[in-house]
Amino acid sequence: MAELQEMPSAADVAAEDGERKVTSLELFFDLVFVFAITQVTAKMAAEPVWGGLVRGLLIVSLLWWAWVAYAWLTNTVDADEGGTRILVFAAMGAMFVVALTIPNAFGSDALLFALAYGAVRLLHIFLYERGAHDEGVEAAVKRLAPGVLLAMGLLIAASQFDGAVQGALWVAAVAVDYVGVVLAGTEGWKVSAGHFAERHGLIIIIALGESIVAIGVGVSGLPLDAGLIGASLLGLAVTCCLWWAYFDVVALVAERKLRQATGRDRAALARDSYSLLHLPMIDREWGRSPGLVPLPALWGFLHHATLLGFLIAVSLCDLSDMEIPLPITVTGTVTGLALSTGLPWPFPEPAPAPPAPRIRPSARPRACRRVIGRPLSSAQAAG
Repeated sequence: MAELQEMPSAADVAAEDGERKVTSLELFFDLVFVFAITQVTAKMAAEPVWGGLVRGLLIVSLLWWAWVAYAWLTNTVDADEGGTRILVFAAMGAMFVVALTIPNAFGSDALLFALAYGAVRLLHIFLYERGAHDEGVEAAVKRLAPGVLLAMGLLIAASQFDGAVQGALWVAAVAVDYVGVVLAGTEGWKVSAGHFAERHGLIIIIALGESIVAIGVGVSGLPLDAGLIGASLLGLAVTCCLWWAYFDVVALVAERKLRQATGRDRAALARDSYSLLHLPMIDREWGRSPGLVPLPALWGFLHHATLLGFLIAVSLCDLSDMEIPLPITVTGTVTGLALSTGLPWPFPEPAPAPPAPRIRPSARPRACRRVIGRPLSSAQAAG
């Protein structure tokens, strides 16, 4: 038993090799996050209207920012240390409650969602204060805390309203949470380039996998024919192309640039290229999973996703570093934009229900008209 207690953690072993690596605890933490995102996709599928889409994207934005917060945390703090591990488990519990409340996050469970999400974010700040052991990081966390507290207060306030007021408070909470990080600056933050790139690469793998699962779920129970199989395989092909574009080009160049940067420049690159710019990829893969929308809208999703892949590749990489020739990249981007602008989004507004048929008085049966027009007898009147 004593020998087991003296064994170094995975983070310690990686530190001896000069680079922090993603640990099994971090991947375990991601499982709860994946369940939360699955809840969002189910909620959006149950509300296939623009309002449902906006509400789903607002929830995904908050969930993503919570995941980003813990990705930065485990990049600096050893989460496998005994007391820290227990607190990470507590954060997982709070995130699990968040996931359970997502179906009614704008309804009966709005307050519980806000309190559970606030617990996730406050535990993140406490874990940083407890395990950073670095004056620069501690100062950076103190600059971050006011924005987090204000955003959580707005979420709690939103739970007391409904309709447009609730939506406006949600938008304000998301905006404050994101803008607060930008205004807090990058001074003091420490980033391990290899760990940070690997962490985001793994979550992209999970997002792509969720998209594949959604395709299968979307076609389950439908009669298989050539069109359905072709559309499903085309959706899989687009997912494969996005994997190829990200891991064969974008991830390699982005990690190299992150390693080359130092100090504040590295922290700013990690914030902008990973924490912020990866959000559209997560939104597209989870918020618009083609298996959860009507198949006629699948084509719009495919072109938008293809366009997204090109735009992410171009925005993260210098064109000189990309293995794809410049003319092909530009042509693909322009073509994707031209195709996507004229195609429907995956969430069309449902057609209004047909009005109920109205029965004209003349359409009543002849016997009924005779009874209605006949005066009551004395016995009927007495009864």
